[in-house]
Amino acid sequence: MQRSTERSSSKVLRCLGEQRLARQAVFVAGLVALFALVLQRNITFSLNHSRLSTTPSYDDTTYLLDAIRRLNFELANGVGTFVSGFVHGPPHAPVTTLTGMLGFALFGPTPLSAYLANGWILALYIGVMAYVSRPLATIPARLLFVAAMLFAPASHAMITEFRPDLAAGLIFAIALVAIVSVDLSRASVGRRIAVAAVAVAATIVKPSAIVIVIPGLGLAFVFSLALRAWIGCSPIGALLRRALLPIVAYVVLMVPFALVWGGQTIAYIYQALVSNADVWRTEGSRYYHWTFHYSGYGGTLALRPFNGLGFALICADICLLVRYRPRAERIAPFALYLTIAMLYAAMALSAEKTLFQGSFFYLPYLLAVALAMVRVLVTLRAMLLPSWGADAVLACLVAALAFSRPLGSSYTPVPAFAPQLPVLLQSVADRTADFLSRRTIGPGCPDRMPVLSATYPAPLTPESVLFELAVRGHIARFDSVYLLRTREAIQQTIDGADIVLAPDPSMPGLGQKLPGSVFGGDVLHDLQTDPTWSGLIVGTVDGAPLWLFERTACLPGAAAGQRNTP
Repeated sequence: MQRSTERSSSKVLRCLGEQRLARQAVFVAGLVALFALVLQRNITFSLNHSRLSTTPSYDDTTYLLDAIRRLNFELANGVGTFVSGFVHGPPHAPVTTLTGMLGFALFGPTPLSAYLANGWILALYIGVMAYVSRPLATIPARLLFVAAMLFAPASHAMITEFRPDLAAGLIFAIALVAIVSVDLSRASVGRRIAVAAVAVAATIVKPSAIVIVIPGLGLAFVFSLALRAWIGCSPIGALLRRALLPIVAYVVLMVPFALVWGGQTIAYIYQALVSNADVWRTEGSRYYHWTFHYSGYGGTLALRPFNGLGFALICADICLLVRYRPRAERIAPFALYLTIAMLYAAMALSAEKTLFQGSFFYLPYLLAVALAMVRVLVTLRAMLLPSWGADAVLACLVAALAFSRPLGSSYTPVPAFAPQLPVLLQSVADRTADFLSRRTIGPGCPDRMPVLSATYPAPLTPESVLFELAVRGHIARFDSVYLLRTREAIQQTIDGADIVLAPDPSMPGLGQKLPGSVFGGDVLHDLQTDPTWSGLIVGTVDGAPLWLFERTACLPGAAAGQRNTP
């Protein structure tokens, strides 16, 4: 009798285990389907309406070029060469460079490959939302919740923009939640070190963002500590002692990063905030700056409809937490909300406004909204709604979003003349590759890596030309004149180049506020009359010519004073 009972119990447990595994498999399959759908929609959108419909543009083109160069000219020569290049010439955004390299290695050396590789960011976002959804319990509710959060335009930009900001903003959001959620008075050594590791990851995805990431992490830590001492009645001294381990772990883990990236990161931040602050300043009223990332241009493109809907959910969450939940459950949400509010204020006060920098608000805000939505639904289900109430509410939300919002979007519109650019790029790349293959070292043509310069960053970015050359096995360096402020400094850079791209001032899309581009017309005139250069028109955009100048001394058999004209 006892054996029969044991066998029956074993069968029941095995059956329950199989059912649980089946439910998990269904849930994972649902997540994979959502991932595939959103990836496909956004790649298709980009191919038809955004970046992938034309030639690479800033700043994506910079990261694409770095990735293809390291793959073709460093990793191809061995892991040692690649590691040495990473250490001695570190990339501006290491994770983005590695993402591009992975895409090119898997899918081929085209820009599309890098955007496909961006899928890991979307997958991480979906994984985070799936984790957040756990209190909803049922598979339909959890999948509907994840589907709803995939209508946030910022999640689309994870695919349609090849920038470090989206991944950095997402990992920053995860780090903030990890910091405010850990109870230092009870957390194990392993968990405290893990939180420090996540904070380090948030810091290094985009090194130049340390100006907001490190203060943001610090704010989350301080608010969490203060609220645990006040609301949780934990002794502040004991909390500080327990906090020493993750702080020391963070500092120690950051040392290698500081040694490799410290110098160039500080130099980049200095030029952005000091020496070229006027270049990157965004003009606008105080109202424009204070609303930009919420209800203004940035918030509309990155968050809608979760800017307004999210704020309502956060307000409801605060009310329900205060009225119905234990004091200890308020600590993490309140610390997160205070941190996000301070981040928003800091970014509103910043003179520069971009959608990409806004990722360090958008992604923490979306994660806070997701957490608030789950808590509100769980609380209402316990108080008012039937057992299927959360499923019904989420189904209605997803239906409303599906009818009113797209599953594919981008931050970057393309100009009307964009369809003309791919042919122009191939023409420039063909001519430049031919020049590099024929380039003859001699008097006036030094034995060094060829140098490309350009008077404007449009209609083609020089990096897009260098990308095409790298795909063909040619390597050249780009010297920029855009941030130079005197004609003499620009001329010195031009004198050191082998090839110069110079669009006619009538070229559409040259509306740049970069100081060096002001001299573009004068530089073009000088190049046309200087026998040092051989010029030809390589194409037009809306009838405006793009000139390409080759150093005459580098042409085979070129005689002094000889030049080619169209």
